[in-house]
Amino acid sequence: MFMIRHALPLAALLLAAPALAQQTPAPVSPAPVAAVPTGRITGRVIDRESGRPLQGARIMVVGTAGVVETDLDGRYRTPPIPAGLHSVRAAFIGYQAMLRDSIRVVAGQAVTVDFVMSVQIVELEDLSVESTVPASPKSDAGLLAAQQAAAGVSDGISAEAISRSPDSDGGDVIRRVTGVTVFDKKFVIVRGLNERYSNTTLNGSDLPSPEPLKKVAQLDIFPASLLESIVTAKTATPDKPGDFAGGLVEVRTKEFPENFQLQFGISQGFNSQSTFRSFAEGPRTGSDLLGFGDSHRRPFNGVRPTGNLSERQMESFRNVWTGTQRQAPPSFGLSANMGGQVGETTPFGFVVAVTYSNKRNFTPDRLLAYVQTGNGGTGKVLDESVNEVEWGGIANFSIKPSGGSKIGWKNLYTHSAEETISRGSGYNTESGSGGFYNIFGVGYIERELRQTQLSGEHLLGFLWGSRFEWKGTFAWATRKEPDQRQARYNTAGGVAIPTLLSTTGGSFAAIRDLQDRVRTGQADLSIPWSLRRDGDATLKFGGLLRDKPRKFTADLYDIAPFNTGGAGGVGTEITSLSPEQAFAPENIGGSGLTIVKGGGNDYESDDDLTSAYGMVDLPLLPSVRLVTGVRMEHWRLTIFKGDRTLDSLPVYRRPYDFLWSANLTLALSERMNLRFAGFRSVTRPDPRELVQDRYFPVGSECELTGDPTLQDAKILNGDARWEYYPRSGEIFAVSGFYKRFTRPLVETIQQAAAACTVVTANGNSARVYGLELEARRSLDFLPGFFRDVSIGLNATILNSEVALDPTRFGVSKGLDLQGQSPLLLNASVTYTNPDWGTSVSALYNYFDTRIARYGGVEPSVQTRVPNVLEKGRYSLDAKLQQNVGPVRMSLSVNNITNQRTLWVVEGTNDRGISRRSRAGTSVSLGMNYDVF
Repeated sequence: MFMIRHALPLAALLLAAPALAQQTPAPVSPAPVAAVPTGRITGRVIDRESGRPLQGARIMVVGTAGVVETDLDGRYRTPPIPAGLHSVRAAFIGYQAMLRDSIRVVAGQAVTVDFVMSVQIVELEDLSVESTVPASPKSDAGLLAAQQAAAGVSDGISAEAISRSPDSDGGDVIRRVTGVTVFDKKFVIVRGLNERYSNTTLNGSDLPSPEPLKKVAQLDIFPASLLESIVTAKTATPDKPGDFAGGLVEVRTKEFPENFQLQFGISQGFNSQSTFRSFAEGPRTGSDLLGFGDSHRRPFNGVRPTGNLSERQMESFRNVWTGTQRQAPPSFGLSANMGGQVGETTPFGFVVAVTYSNKRNFTPDRLLAYVQTGNGGTGKVLDESVNEVEWGGIANFSIKPSGGSKIGWKNLYTHSAEETISRGSGYNTESGSGGFYNIFGVGYIERELRQTQLSGEHLLGFLWGSRFEWKGTFAWATRKEPDQRQARYNTAGGVAIPTLLSTTGGSFAAIRDLQDRVRTGQADLSIPWSLRRDGDATLKFGGLLRDKPRKFTADLYDIAPFNTGGAGGVGTEITSLSPEQAFAPENIGGSGLTIVKGGGNDYESDDDLTSAYGMVDLPLLPSVRLVTGVRMEHWRLTIFKGDRTLDSLPVYRRPYDFLWSANLTLALSERMNLRFAGFRSVTRPDPRELVQDRYFPVGSECELTGDPTLQDAKILNGDARWEYYPRSGEIFAVSGFYKRFTRPLVETIQQAAAACTVVTANGNSARVYGLELEARRSLDFLPGFFRDVSIGLNATILNSEVALDPTRFGVSKGLDLQGQSPLLLNASVTYTNPDWGTSVSALYNYFDTRIARYGGVEPSVQTRVPNVLEKGRYSLDAKLQQNVGPVRMSLSVNNITNQRTLWVVEGTNDRGISRRSRAGTSVSLGMNYDVF
């Protein structure tokens, strides 16, 4: 809320800026007969070989007076020029001059014209071309241009492509990137590697995570409308973090537009199995509309108890179990954004945007089970009603005090809340009595992420024109679970009526809170020097300091053991009541039900990192570029079990890692590259995975525990890639890669018991190799309708093998690496007709069956528990957009195929089902209005 409070006054000022600008008197000039409509030309100039911006390039509009020069980002902006057709010339010493013809300038607007300049080998006449290659990552063509000039291998998706898709958040968006799938709708799997082998940055800085069970940040917390691009770097360079093997996911929020814009949007959504269906909903207040429901759901008036609970404290648990049955209304969404830039000599750019959504999801017959060999196990089939609220905003500002300096301030805030009410039945064939039981569950989770970042870029003329960049970032992530409860009623053992079961191990209720913060400071200095020509090589070095403290608290509660017939026990007149009646105040405490505090697994951690690097960017030959260097990372992790002031034996990790990398690019032509890369990287365990206390995911199928002996994994990586960019926005690419792991980190089902346990462990070794194919092509060479059609296709074929400790996990020869799919596939077809203002897109996504969790060895009989597989599935989405004047209407359809999510036990012919659910097909109608 800090950044919102401070951004709103500035946003109000910026709203008035265009009006004030319009009131500014025009310069005095000879009295014209009538005002001449004017516009501008803006753009960027970059070097074709290296992708670096060219500062000081001279831009001239033919037939007008005056010349403008590009700034440190290679950007330029002409003064107002008459509307109509113009020619623009770009010149820079040592480069071939370029001329763009037939540029149409529209009154009151800025048209973008970018130049990708080549080194001048011999004296040539000016080169005249008709098409442009935008360099902004917000466009498809711009993202591909940046990808072509990048030092390493990368793939991504632009804001332009995001707008064509029906995706609502970052977790949906990134599925479209080559070699990427998403686990549990929010965690990224790159090149078939478990999400722990990827890393996520926001605007170039590390993110905290509001998720206690995963190492990486959840991408579903980013509304898609706030994103400029998501790029996945697949090979390392020394100036980027080295703790990844699959990919470094770089999320960037929107930058300011060249023209002032003010837009509003509204959407309405329908789901095939939720909307207008019977839906369970608990009591709600006005604060729930924005997802702030923690305070009126948290028991004990928010004060954490330290001893046995009093009767009043027992009664303070929220007595809501089944909720009220209502018809689920359609989902609802709102959005607004404003941006632009003002000023001539000192340009000031800004963008402020907010987005909000409220939706209900109903999932009937969702199965959660643990099944072992012989069909024994436990499980439950639930009808789940989930009420979700998500909203967020950005407030980004940038000022250029001079052509050689830029200072930016970026702010992001996201908030989400979800309340789940579930009801169903379960089975237990492993316990002595066996039989079925009825289950009731409620849960509430509130997540929040905030980031504020101050950054600067400066050209240092006194240091040979060096470029100095710095960033200071502060981010917070919180997760609140004030109300997680479940009640089970046994119907086994000849019991005539369902009877409430007592619980042990903290399985009745949980109250948990996570606070994760990141403070980061980083600086980079790029010094140009001459190898074959002036300033063609770069020496770059820098460093980073990161401080990441975390605090996790958890209180677990049981229903005290009781019997229904013995003296002093609780009678069936209470235990056979419905949950709302059984947990009514008159039945709590005294001779009624007793709630006691169980075990907990609090911990605090300091996860600090110091890194420094040096790298060189060398044009060895006119068509050969080498980017190489070394990055040193000193990781310092300290984990305190419970409170840091009481733990006398904390867990320590203090390794130094020297991570080398080399990226070699051979430019076979101006539009074709051949790349080779090798690098060493590391993956580190999450602090929770080093805490041995158990974590109980209330309502899930397995508890989790850590291992204090867990070590980080080392990875050796090799890549090769051929890429061809025939025209702006088009690509054909083939990539091959190989990865060798030492001590890979994997998740295993450690024991076969009614309450199964999942633990993260080190394997002995692993290897992964694969092939990636990508093609994007316009069909404008075909006649008629097809001229406006473009297609995209990318596929990843993978193979892997892991070697586990045979004592702990049994024989593992030929076992695939966890989370690795043998085949990933994305396809898209887009029809765009600018004359009609129409755009239609269809998108297909598929991933093959993969191992979700390994089975361990059952200690009592030394037999291997089978693996759990996530069955492969495909999805089809579509979107139609139609512009009518300033109104943009859209129709989106998600999950047209409505395939079910299915986890099965390996070797049971898919009969041993561990998870099963369907999300339903969603249809959304939207309308955006462009005020300016």
